[in-house]
Amino acid sequence: NIPYDGAVMAVDDYKIADSMGRTDKFFRHSMAYKYEDELFETVLTDIEWNTSKTGLINPVAIFEPVDLNGAITTRATLHNITYIKDMMLGIGDRIRVYRSNMVIPKVHDSIDKSGNFKIPNKCPICGQPTKIVKENDSEVLMCENPDCKGKLLGKLVHATSRNALDIENLSKSTIEKFINLGWLTSIKDIYYLKCHENEMKTLEGFGKKSVEKLLSSIEKSRNTTLDRFIYSLSIPMIGKTVSKLIAEKVNYSIREFITTMGTKRAVYFSSLDGISDKKISSIDSYWYKYSNIVYELSKEFNFESPYVILDEIPNTLQGKTFVVTGSVNHYKNRDELKADIVSHGGTVVGSVSSKTSYLINNDINSTSSKNQKAKSLNIPIISEEEFLSMIQ
Repeated sequence: NIPYDGAVMAVDDYKIADSMGRTDKFFRHSMAYKYEDELFETVLTDIEWNTSKTGLINPVAIFEPVDLNGAITTRATLHNITYIKDMMLGIGDRIRVYRSNMVIPKVHDSIDKSGNFKIPNKCPICGQPTKIVKENDSEVLMCENPDCKGKLLGKLVHATSRNALDIENLSKSTIEKFINLGWLTSIKDIYYLKCHENEMKTLEGFGKKSVEKLLSSIEKSRNTTLDRFIYSLSIPMIGKTVSKLIAEKVNYSIREFITTMGTKRAVYFSSLDGISDKKISSIDSYWYKYSNIVYELSKEFNFESPYVILDEIPNTLQGKTFVVTGSVNHYKNRDELKADIVSHGGTVVGSVSSKTSYLINNDINSTSSKNQKAKSLNIPIISEEEFLSMIQ
């Protein structure tokens, strides 16, 4: 009675399996098989277009409610214009949908293939003209307005997210409300919302405590690191990993980053793994347009360096390898626990092997695969509290 989308066949001897090694992404001791997705018929009632932080206007299929393996679903992504054209999709068509990997709703095909759909010539958010652009052999729809509120909303939601500036209590709906009130036109404006504190308290759904919590979260986010700052800027093609690589290259120094971009440009980072010529070009193009804005924004933050932290913390976990699984209580999330392990000289890996020193799991009696493997290899399974006693 548990939905599943495939099966894994694996060598059932841990020593043999461990000796078979792995590639960068996969273990060699296992083979995964995916079952063909079950298709469900419904009727397409509309195509909704949503503007993202990059100006890309994404189509979403709206259809009559259908039960996808226990989940009543009415929406699914349509990716881009080419995806719609290739299926000859049209409003009113009978379509077949499925849950990809038993999670993500997707449109498989159109039964009627009417091709009855219209590409909007105006952005659904700002009402300004759109244009069709060729991107990776596919046609996508873009908003041409650089000041589109849809783009701004996407950028601010991204900037405040957990992996970026991590501002709690500032939801998408709140950001959208503040944009419409004219309080937010950039990331920098977030740090001057205190000027609207009294007005904020008069808004529906905003009490004195909620406003104080929001403003406190904003002030707390002023303490950040360079990688989070770079990631928050929504530079096209630059994600969390690349942001961290760039920050490490300039020793997490905002001053060194700005100086490097001003004198050597992004080509200085071309030797780093995972940074292609396209990404270099994207960084340079962004910097050419927004360097002054980035410089002024950087003045709002106190940049912390993980290198300083590492120097101050004793390497009590030197030579020890950890795997972390399950929920955490003391730490904000597992990433924070992993960072603490590394700061004390330890190593964090994703899977249990004979080389693992400890598996950290607060549910020691869990029947998860990691717990089972740790027990079979006699790897100690410790709780969060036991881990904390090791570094105190």
